[in-house]
Amino acid sequence: MLIKKCKWTIHTNWKFCTVLEYLFFSENLWVASATISWRYPEKWYCVNHECEQIYILQKWDIEIFTENKSDKLEIWDAYYFDKNEKYYIKSNWCEVLIINSPIWNPKQSEYLN
Repeated sequence: MLIKKCKWTIHTNWKFCTVLEYLFFSENLWVASATISWRYPEKWYCVNHECEQIYILQKWDIEIFTENKSDKLEIWDAYYFDKNEKYYIKSNWCEVLIINSPIWNPKQSEYLN
């Protein structure tokens, strides 16, 4: 068992997204908490080529846009992103728990028109 107490890395992704990343000793699991205000990414779409993601909405509401649809999430709703799924997120302000498998890394993430 491993307990993480108040130890995280803070990343600012674009202008409207701050991520608190928790690093565990596993190559298969990545956990973070993100605060999004307005839009992520700020323009274009985001796509992760190597990891699957689950977003669990913790506060307020968001709308997730993919190439084919949009979905509104309310508190405690979860959304699963498959590898290579293009998306962007809009919210006035929200907090999201993000779970990735395998570990997220910036080299496998891409922003597309």
